[in-house]
Amino acid sequence: MRALHIWDTCSIGTLLKHQLEGVVDITVVQPPRVDVFNQSNGLIHLNDNRLIAFTQICKLANGNDIIHIHEKDKLLVPLKLLYPRKRFVMHYHGSDIRYKWAEKKRIWGKADLILYSTVDLKDGAPSHAIMFPTPVNTEMFPKGEVGNGAICFARDKALYEAGNIAEKYNLKLTVITKRLPYTDMPNLLRKHRYYIHVKRDSMGKMLTAPGSTGSVTSLEALSLGLTVLTPFEVRYGLPIEHTPEVAASKLQRLYEEVMR
Repeated sequence: MRALHIWDTCSIGTLLKHQLEGVVDITVVQPPRVDVFNQSNGLIHLNDNRLIAFTQICKLANGNDIIHIHEKDKLLVPLKLLYPRKRFVMHYHGSDIRYKWAEKKRIWGKADLILYSTVDLKDGAPSHAIMFPTPVNTEMFPKGEVGNGAICFARDKALYEAGNIAEKYNLKLTVITKRLPYTDMPNLLRKHRYYIHVKRDSMGKMLTAPGSTGSVTSLEALSLGLTVLTPFEVRYGLPIEHTPEVAASKLQRLYEEVMR
């Protein structure tokens, strides 16, 4: 079985590529401008010119059984027209589909399998869409000794709310407001004991409500052994469904089902 992952959102494609080596032959493609901090390992870089990139995608799609598209749903319809016999997976991750299920029905309706990454995205999703928890690279973020104090990545109102949480627990807070090289993240996070996660969507709705899975960074913090604090709850330990082994097993099963 061969699968082409278009885009490597949260490094899901490359992580599962290595996890499923020898079981599913996965190719991952993405323009280098998207991977400015070399977050992904083992992908093919597309040309930054959109037309040339689409031509590259078409050539690669021809040799794969499954076309797994992350975020970029505008590619689904033209690729489906070109390759009607292939199986298409449309995988949504957040603002690409939040509050947009109805208006994008003509697009995701062409997919053979629809996945979404967080529980808040279930609102408005079709009944046959499946939640696929984002896996964490536990080798890069292994559980171990952690430091003291708290850290958060926040700006504007979220920063104010994170400050309130730190004050509630009497914690010294380190605030990061800019994007950092991904390879720096494990060491930066493990210098602290707490990760404060506060995030709102474009409508101002809190995305850290009880039962939500949180951001990828909060999951990575849990993987390292940090405690995650949100406005609603305290979280400990990485949920098993976010481990690469469990995610890979689930994806293999979904691929086998969609190929029947």
